[in-house]
Amino acid sequence: MMGYTAWWWVACGSFGISPASISWSDPNVAKWFFAAVFALLLIWLATIPRQQLGQSGPVPWWRNVRVWAMLIAATQVVVYLVFG
Repeated sequence: MMGYTAWWWVACGSFGISPASISWSDPNVAKWFFAAVFALLLIWLATIPRQQLGQSGPVPWWRNVRVWAMLIAATQVVVYLVFG
């Protein structure tokens, strides 16, 4: 099993960057990482089966748990990118 450090190197390597080349003193780095976490959450929410969200059948959009969770996650991304 790969440790945390190994996964970090794999993740950075897949984007063609080295973790050593990231300037951790740059305040924008944390902002972009935080936004990336919520972007991954958006992707996960879009692909998770309805049954795992506790919904057994179709519901109107205003009662849909997925719609509200995705709206909150998208708002978080925008807030942190604009105001972060």
